[in-house]
Amino acid sequence: MIFVKNLHKPSGANRHVFTDQQEWYLFEHVDIEITEKIEEYLADGHNYSVVICSCHAARRYGYFMWNAYFLIFLITSASFATFPIPLANISERVKIASTLLLTAITFRWLCNKALP
Repeated sequence: MIFVKNLHKPSGANRHVFTDQQEWYLFEHVDIEITEKIEEYLADGHNYSVVICSCHAARRYGYFMWNAYFLIFLITSASFATFPIPLANISERVKIASTLLLTAITFRWLCNKALP
């Protein structure tokens, strides 16, 4: 099979079928490199055709502003719910505060795990 580059029409990506459109912005430009062999792929001494397609993507910051930072803000602001509880009922105040602290830590851990 022989690949021929079209000099009149640039390579592009179909952005309508991109599944992570909320999190990433996919640019239309695609770099395509066609080579006959790459040394790390040669195990038996034969030449192999290799097509390397590279596309450019950028992370959308609005996705993380609403899905990560806004939820952390809500969890943190819920900690003010401990102030109306009477001082005599200290066990309930500590229980709510520690639950919210553990929730915030777990949520931040999950957000950091999702980031590349």
